[in-house]
Amino acid sequence: MKNFKMKKAFTIIEVMLVLGVSGLMIATMLIGWNANIEKQRYNDSVNTFKSDLQSVFSDVENQSNEKGNTRIKCNDTGRNISITRDNSGSQTGSSNCVVLGKFISLYSGIVIPGNENATLRQDRAKVFDVIGKDIDTSKDCEGGACNNSIDALKATKFVIDYGKNEVNGSRDIELQWRGTYKNVTDNRQDPLLGNDRRFSGKARVNTITSDRVTYKGLDTITGILILRSPLDSSIISFGISGLIEFGQMNFEEYISHFRNTNLHPDLVIHDKKTVNVCVRPIDDNNWYSGGFNFFGDRNKVIKIGPSSAAVEVAPLDGSNGSSCGGDRTGDARFGDVINDGVKL
Repeated sequence: MKNFKMKKAFTIIEVMLVLGVSGLMIATMLIGWNANIEKQRYNDSVNTFKSDLQSVFSDVENQSNEKGNTRIKCNDTGRNISITRDNSGSQTGSSNCVVLGKFISLYSGIVIPGNENATLRQDRAKVFDVIGKDIDTSKDCEGGACNNSIDALKATKFVIDYGKNEVNGSRDIELQWRGTYKNVTDNRQDPLLGNDRRFSGKARVNTITSDRVTYKGLDTITGILILRSPLDSSIISFGISGLIEFGQMNFEEYISHFRNTNLHPDLVIHDKKTVNVCVRPIDDNNWYSGGFNFFGDRNKVIKIGPSSAAVEVAPLDGSNGSSCGGDRTGDARFGDVINDGVKL
């Protein structure tokens, strides 16, 4: 009889071990690959949002008005101006009203339950034209000549292109890749300053005495006015510290109060006083949180300064390091926020 040699082979257990280890390696690679893709998408969302905000400033700086062929009628109603679309009217910019700048609304009406001062999980900002009366700065301010840019802007009786004065309406700046943002500009009352707030200082935003209209101060900043001064053509930006109720832009009282309250020296944005928004990836399972955190539970903050060049993504580390987490602490306003290296 012939001698048969037995060939060694893998046992079932060995095969299962090899397949298991190989599957684990492939799964790990796929998870890492997917995480890198999501991280790049998040960075794209942050940088694109920053660029879109810069472009709004650039439009005002360069006096660009993509809607300049719109024909309107512009009337002084006493407290405000009134604008309507009318083919028999004059083109915007050649009538007795001019486009003074832009208004960026960072508030979509989404608030944290039980905390109306905090806004979060917003996926877009809205941009509106600001239209005002073309004034003679040598005589049209209260008392005669305009002494400063704020008085000159008040004299224009400007309105937002919305509500009863809507001509072209708004355009959206939408975050890419389903990103969201929350407003993290600290405007809380400071115990050391009495009734003053940390951003808006002595600028008072109180409830209007009307049964139809309310305009109250918030603990954060929810909008930006970017305006060209009729006095010297300089660009001035203001942080809006009150709750924006677009449904009330039909009331003369609200329109004038919105304008005159927010044209305040303490609300002027400058390099050391910026409006901050934190961009976060979305989490479908928990709308409170910011989803995956790719930077050690820290999401990036965009700081909006007084010009297009002053809109920037803040570093995560160092003395100027700024970030926000996913609100896991339960404080959905500032408990997870670091600004310029200081936890709020």
